[in-house]
Amino acid sequence: MTDVSAKRGEVPSHSGGESPQKRTKSGGAPSSKGQGKGKQQGQRRGEGRSSDVNEDGLVNAVARLVLRHDEQLLALTSDLCFVSYVRTEGHSVLQELHADSKKQRGLMAPTSPPRHALTLRFFRTLKDRIVKVSQSEAIQKQLQQEGVMTMHGEWPYLEWNTGSQSTVESLEDPISMSQLLSGLGDVIARLEADSTQVTMFKTSRPLGDKMTGGPVRLLFQFSCKAGVEELPQTLTARLQARKRGDAPVRSVRALSPVAIMAYRLRPTRLVEVLLPVLAALYHETEVPAGGESLPGSYLTQIKTLVETRLVRIKAELFLLAAELLPAEKLKRLHTYCMSLRGYDEWQEVRLQRRNALSQLALTYYTLAKLREPTELGWSRLTGFLYDCEGSHRETEILAHTQALLPDDVRIQFEVNAEVTRQSFFREDVTLNAAISEWELRLNELLNSEWS
Repeated sequence: MTDVSAKRGEVPSHSGGESPQKRTKSGGAPSSKGQGKGKQQGQRRGEGRSSDVNEDGLVNAVARLVLRHDEQLLALTSDLCFVSYVRTEGHSVLQELHADSKKQRGLMAPTSPPRHALTLRFFRTLKDRIVKVSQSEAIQKQLQQEGVMTMHGEWPYLEWNTGSQSTVESLEDPISMSQLLSGLGDVIARLEADSTQVTMFKTSRPLGDKMTGGPVRLLFQFSCKAGVEELPQTLTARLQARKRGDAPVRSVRALSPVAIMAYRLRPTRLVEVLLPVLAALYHETEVPAGGESLPGSYLTQIKTLVETRLVRIKAELFLLAAELLPAEKLKRLHTYCMSLRGYDEWQEVRLQRRNALSQLALTYYTLAKLREPTELGWSRLTGFLYDCEGSHRETEILAHTQALLPDDVRIQFEVNAEVTRQSFFREDVTLNAAISEWELRLNELLNSEWS
């Protein structure tokens, strides 16, 4: 694959050349009669005002584009961070986190990243202990005496005081037991539904079987995907309020009935062809001569690793193979890959992206046609999808769809399409990094171990 970032940033081509110059009514050369110095200066001043107006319009358009781009990047890159202070006594959750961490390191193909598994364990344990507290009046009285709970059975908001190195009660209103359990349940449900929610999990000290000393700080960082989903509503409200001359609206969830489209690049056909070969070589590596083992189980492990590591192109697959295979078998896999012909990974990536944009365009086109009094025929949708699939560039799909949508639906489609294409740009960065890393690794192997 070549550098995919150089192939981004397509601009739709417009038919026709530059705007023709103004001509006189007769179509011939203008007469010089009556055109004195003053009149010529007046014409120049008029032309200057026209160009100033055009430049102001262009500057305003660029400014709106930059502001919208900044808002999108802010929503896509902002994360939420939490710090939890955990004691080191015998009943501490740190021992459970340490045991779970060892279990994660022992798994051949973990189903989720370790940071996600440890965060989920922390919140599950916290909820289980809160449930036990709610079922025991003796424990509640003990916690009330220690100041952990209020006399009304509520949980006060505590904050960390750096001077006293302890938690002190804040000015926030206490939270009830039912609210606390409901909030923890929502957090656990989100973590169980999406293993990419947690972007960071760090401890101030290494975890061990026996922890001593002061409290251990746990740092959690969560991705703000809700901010990305609310991006179309926010931008749509600002654009419509600007047209009406009203003040900006904070919450307009009803204006956008379609949320941000979920896009995920699937592995290319070359990766799917190489998977059985990688599984066979890995089976030879792990199973000694004469040993009994099912090769199918190793294929399942390789597929699980591919899904966990989000392997999509050849370079990412070979980086995974370099971790599993010795140099000799990695060379055999590379030799087999070089013998294959007819696979164009970049062409497949572009096709998947165009198909994703086509499905998004079809959704908004259907939404617009359902508002019309005429019956929505399947032939109209099929024809529209055929036109999108026949496009060779992403910008052709965008231009074709924008011309067919009304203003309110078109604005929503443009915002959603822009966020989707931003995911393409971020994906290019990851793919290019993998390609560069594998090319560097391949050069080292060719110069040393494979020579």
